Amino acid sequence: MTPRVTRFGALLLLLIFGLVISLKEISPASAKDKKKQVVFTKDIAPLIFHNCSSCHRAGQVAPFSLLSYEDARKHSKEIVEMTTSRRMPPWKAKHDYVKFSGERRLSDAEIKTIKDWVQSGMEYGDDKDMPAVPKFADSWQLGTPDLILYMPESMTIPPDGPDFFRVFILPVDLPEDKYIKAIDVMPSDRAVVHHTILSLDISGHLREMAKMMRQDMPGFSAPGRYLAGWAPGGLVQPYPDGYARKLPKKSDLILETHFRPTGKVESEQTAVGLYFTDKPNQKETGDYLLFNNNIDLPPNEISHLKIDQVIDSDLTVFGIAGHAHYLCTEIEVHAILPNKKDIPLLWIPDWDFNWQEQYRYEKPVLLPKGTRVIADFTFDNTSKNFRNPSNPPVRVKFGPQSNDEMARVLLNTLGK
Repeated sequence: MTPRVTRFGALLLLLIFGLVISLKEISPASAKDKKKQVVFTKDIAPLIFHNCSSCHRAGQVAPFSLLSYEDARKHSKEIVEMTTSRRMPPWKAKHDYVKFSGERRLSDAEIKTIKDWVQSGMEYGDDKDMPAVPKFADSWQLGTPDLILYMPESMTIPPDGPDFFRVFILPVDLPEDKYIKAIDVMPSDRAVVHHTILSLDISGHLREMAKMMRQDMPGFSAPGRYLAGWAPGGLVQPYPDGYARKLPKKSDLILETHFRPTGKVESEQTAVGLYFTDKPNQKETGDYLLFNNNIDLPPNEISHLKIDQVIDSDLTVFGIAGHAHYLCTEIEVHAILPNKKDIPLLWIPDWDFNWQEQYRYEKPVLLPKGTRVIADFTFDNTSKNFRNPSNPPVRVKFGPQSNDEMARVLLNTLGK
């Protein structure tokens, strides 16, 4: 009996041993190890297409394209460096200070996934896991506009000399009034355009002013109604649902552009793209500008400037933007309501002139009449500021030139 039991025991031990080996092969640890295999098609492409490709393509501000595996592999070193430092995606607003819509920000886990992919050899993966490559009708951010208007002629920018301004009239001649849902301003040569302001004039007077302009004049300030602006890094966002800007069928768009020489002769002809909505009963949007022109920044010093302004009417704010030049390093904006409640509006701890966003709130912010809006600007006019255009540093005051400074906050508002 004993030898028989021993054989049965031996057989049972073999079965148990085999089962243990099998379980080990499919254990959670092994499954976890298998999940660590990061590939482009399944893990990296969705991140790049969602966060990078809208700018990293032909005709946009980014220096190279990111629309394929080869693009990502070729620029893998830059991608890791820029995402790890959080310089890209270029979302300058402080995370979690205010809730903005469309935040382009990678999570810590997503940044690690990109780094793991590069360090593990940048495997491609299976074609079946590859998401659809984003399709863009052309260089316009939202696809082909309903109406495209151009500067009447191209502008030649000399190789050197001071910055200068020009104002261009873009006539609108439509069979009926339209309602603008979104506006895209597209310079043909972004290197020479410091910024552009687009306004609306229904009087026709600015046409005569433009005719009087001589080519050696610095331009004139266009007193039309503000519509939109363009600065490096800005992205186009439609107005909130139910809101639009009315465009009279016979009117003029006023394009006021700040040009800056680049060291060689350049040619620029900006295009303006208008997107319309056919939905009836659209309400109007508006804007509220806050500024402080009392700027005097001594060399080799870090200076602080404050805007402290009481608003004179009830405002429903759906968006916000700050504006400064190269010496600015930080912008923080908040509001103190009449009941003393403190409301954060915007904090950009690392201001960069090359990335000027128009931020949209997840929910509109109500600022009743009598609210104090306070904006704190920090300027670094030392040689430690790598963006300082002067070396050695010089005294800088308010002005429109690139080497001057500004301190402005624009609130986008909803009409009743």
